[in-house]
Amino acid sequence: MQVISKRKLSWLRAPWQWPWPMIIAVCLAGLTVLGVIALVIWFEQLPSVADLPTRVQSNLEQHHAAYTPLSEVPPDLQAALIVTEDERFYQNQGIDLIGLGRAIFDDLQAGRPIEGGSTLTEQLAKMVYVGNDNTIGRKLETLGLALKIAHAYSKDEVLTLYLNQVYLGHGAYGVGQASEVYFQQPVRRLDLAECALLAGLPQAPAAYDPLRHPDLAERRQAEVLQRMVDDGVISSAQAAEAQQTLQRILAREA
Repeated sequence: MQVISKRKLSWLRAPWQWPWPMIIAVCLAGLTVLGVIALVIWFEQLPSVADLPTRVQSNLEQHHAAYTPLSEVPPDLQAALIVTEDERFYQNQGIDLIGLGRAIFDDLQAGRPIEGGSTLTEQLAKMVYVGNDNTIGRKLETLGLALKIAHAYSKDEVLTLYLNQVYLGHGAYGVGQASEVYFQQPVRRLDLAECALLAGLPQAPAAYDPLRHPDLAERRQAEVLQRMVDDGVISSAQAAEAQQTLQRILAREA
């Protein structure tokens, strides 16, 4: 039997005698394990998202709005919202690493937390659970909750909850109430022009309010339509027709 010398085993008995690369590797492995444990503990301490539908329904009732099922939301509105607010919605798991990286870079450049890079799921988490506090801690909480929501609900469920929770200006919560406020008709009857206008409102509802700022609303609608063209959702001809339709709608409302 081959006898292993004490010298060869000495590093096992005396860690201070280990070579530096091994010491560094063990320390990094230990820190990684501790980091994973801390992350799991932090994640488990986040609020439960089981009551998300109840919270959304409660918000609608508080503002005298009716719940709108996804089947009543025109495909054009769904597509316009996704390409505008979260173009990788169906690929991401609640957070978009590409958008998140861009947002972190913008934060570092600005020297403070700023808006941007949020997925629909993150926006939903922020609207329902976190609020408008834009500190780093709250952003991390939003990311954690978005992961929880993405794990607990299907994409259609997340989209439906968002469409019913989002504030669209003029006191309107959800696309159903917004459709009545701005166009005096059920959301299921909206055409492409009206869908593109609503999809442009979440970013800044007051600024793009078509009843108060029709010029800005028209400009924002054009941006949404162009994104839909760029993503192959609609043709350039459809976009141009929708812009003309909106001009007629705004002229009628004026």
